[in-house]
Amino acid sequence: MPIISFAQSIDDAVDLGLSVKWASHNIGAKRSEQVGDLYAWGEISTKATFSIDNYQYKDGDSGWSLDIGKEISSTQYDVATKDWKGEWRMPTQKEMLELCKKCIWTWTKKDQVYGYEITGPNGNKIFMPTGNNNEGHYWSGTLSQGLGNTAIELVLLEDRHYLFGVYKAGGKMIRPVMPNKEYVEAMDVPEEWKNSKYSDLLKYITDEDYEQAFVEALVLSSSGDPKAQCVLASMFFYGAGTFRNYEAAQEQLALAATQGSDRAEYLMGGFGSLEKKHEFLRALTGEEDTSDDNSFWNQMLSTEILPTNYKEAFQWFFLPDGQWGYRDIMYYSAIALITGKYGYHNWEHGLSWLVRSAQMGYSESIQLLNRLLEGEGNNNE
Repeated sequence: MPIISFAQSIDDAVDLGLSVKWASHNIGAKRSEQVGDLYAWGEISTKATFSIDNYQYKDGDSGWSLDIGKEISSTQYDVATKDWKGEWRMPTQKEMLELCKKCIWTWTKKDQVYGYEITGPNGNKIFMPTGNNNEGHYWSGTLSQGLGNTAIELVLLEDRHYLFGVYKAGGKMIRPVMPNKEYVEAMDVPEEWKNSKYSDLLKYITDEDYEQAFVEALVLSSSGDPKAQCVLASMFFYGAGTFRNYEAAQEQLALAATQGSDRAEYLMGGFGSLEKKHEFLRALTGEEDTSDDNSFWNQMLSTEILPTNYKEAFQWFFLPDGQWGYRDIMYYSAIALITGKYGYHNWEHGLSWLVRSAQMGYSESIQLLNRLLEGEGNNNE
């Protein structure tokens, strides 16, 4: 089926004050409130129905999909690049996350179509419509972590919007982006990090001078600062500015946790996630996990969102505690704290993590919480 293009120039790009400019409308649409055409991930032609059977990159009769890359933005598999040409392309997962985190999202109705009015840091706006049942689904160009059958989409619902990994054969909308050459990246530091004693540490991290960052974090940590202890733990985890040393990282987290740091308690639970992945891989392949260094963050945090460099990794520690929201790590943290497995025992805090995870619908937390309430839980859990 021929593709109809309605965007040919930079005039269709809206500068929201982000790293990329977003198109004013979807591919195949003339106006912002129109859904436009739907595409399977990596396909450059629209079609009437979508299934694994008619997916262009189906791998024979296996029900799996072929590997066409971990990032298809700006490649031959990117319909935005092919159709709109110029610098237009599909957004990456990171760019979609930036849109979610840095903009104000307002559920609204435009010309009888529900969707989100999205206001950027500079006050400019775009509208992203939903489709059937007032749900919106937009492809990114980024493959999910896992077995390669899923890619990252942006989901729009009335009460929330989020990124999620779904099967690549499904038909979804595409909202193109192009580089914002006027954008200057700045590290977004919350109030809790704006104390002057952290200024040198933040500067070294921003400049990617990890050796000096390690020295500064070590000085602050030795004075008993729990935030610096968490940063120092990240450096030991990642082997940035020092030798990799998981035991030293664990010690730093335990020191911070004894001072009541939620962030440290949360990350202590990541050891459980790492161990669980190792157990899963051993059962699946009979071999130890031999993942390269850069995959450790994925093992530890069990999330689709991966930092791409050390500086980005350290920014995890600049987030306010309330922004940690991964249910599985809350569960692992609860296990770590309840059992005291990693050198810091705190039943009350462990139970609070378990309750938070259960309230977010994590089934393992719900089951364990029920067992504890029934008197069946014990410290060997």
